[in-house]
Amino acid sequence: MKKKEFIEKIKPLSIKAYQEFGILPSLTIAQAICESAWGKKAPGNMLFGIKWTYGCGYDWQELWTSEFVNGKYIRVKAKFRKYDSWNESIEDHSKLLMLKRYTPVRECKDYICATEQIRKCGYATSPTYTRTLRKIIEQNKLQEIDEDAQILSPEVVKEIKQSRKDYAEGKYTTFEEFFTEVDIEQFVNLLKETKEIVEKLLEKIEAFLNEREN
Repeated sequence: MKKKEFIEKIKPLSIKAYQEFGILPSLTIAQAICESAWGKKAPGNMLFGIKWTYGCGYDWQELWTSEFVNGKYIRVKAKFRKYDSWNESIEDHSKLLMLKRYTPVRECKDYICATEQIRKCGYATSPTYTRTLRKIIEQNKLQEIDEDAQILSPEVVKEIKQSRKDYAEGKYTTFEEFFTEVDIEQFVNLLKETKEIVEKLLEKIEAFLNEREN
């Protein structure tokens, strides 16, 4: 799998993680790239080096890993989690970062902050972890994915979903009432994003049909 293909494959999952948990997509993707070597070293669909713990709900696998201890790297064997899919791996990564110790990571609005806080919060032992993640993000322009995702922040998505539910249940009798509580600009952004996705999908379908006919 080529690098661009790897990014495109996990991009939707990373955006979903941002909308649900507030974790920047650039951080999720960069960590997956760093820890799985672009998906080439992901035994048991493990994109992240998350250790297995009793009661975590996952099966385990024993693997060699490097740990930075007392100023030097050492090789040790450790138990890591196994997953049924990359999707499950990313979901588990998001749940891990929902722990209280990672609150500073979730509060970050850009990758400079997120890559610094993920190390400070104790995710990895490597002293170069922050620098490695930033290099991956900048080389692959992953911060652009953050910018797209932040159009619809977790707070905005939650607000729109609730407002849509309230409207469906008859809380609002007119659009005027609806838009007094919903940010019109944010709502329009949601509609535009949906329209763009549909247009791209239609283009791909049309190209596929033309190719099949020829």
